[in-house]
Amino acid sequence: MAEVKRPNPRPADLTAQRLRDRAMEMLAAATVHAERIGAAAEKLGLTPDLLDGVGDQLYDAAVAQLDLASKILERAQSIADRLLDLGEKRFETRTLTRVDVKSGEPAVLRFVVENVSPLSAKVVVTVDGTWDVDEPIGRKIGQETLPGQRQTSVEISISADHIKKRAVYAGTVHVSLDHDARKVQLADREFEIWVEGR
Repeated sequence: MAEVKRPNPRPADLTAQRLRDRAMEMLAAATVHAERIGAAAEKLGLTPDLLDGVGDQLYDAAVAQLDLASKILERAQSIADRLLDLGEKRFETRTLTRVDVKSGEPAVLRFVVENVSPLSAKVVVTVDGTWDVDEPIGRKIGQETLPGQRQTSVEISISADHIKKRAVYAGTVHVSLDHDARKVQLADREFEIWVEGR
């Protein structure tokens, strides 16, 4: 079975990368801005108990600036997360894989899962299909907890009992990466099993 080649970058990919870089710059700038405001407020002693009614407006303005910086940080982080999701989905190509097996033999499907995020994630794999028996499909995952920016192998094993009556069976593999704060659904992998001698 031939390896799926990584697609060449398209203009949309480059645009997404530039947007992600800009979002990360905004995140860094907002963090610096919040730290400067906090340091200035501390140097001036701008706390409610020390001001005792004098300069309350200045204090409120400083708090408003900190609140604004916090909202900018939150928005920039959500943009960065969304761009990471799009990047992960972009490199997971959705193609149909054909698996040829002889009658009475199991079918095996192997592929690679990549975690492009810098954070580790749990790899979750489920398989759908119309089989001849209602039994679980065998799944092996190289690293179920996959570190950031790493790959792992997945092996799907479909027993001969599942594919003993018809000549062709169709199935879909669903893969997701479960991070602590979010779940990323990768592109489905569709496959057909062609049973020789049927």
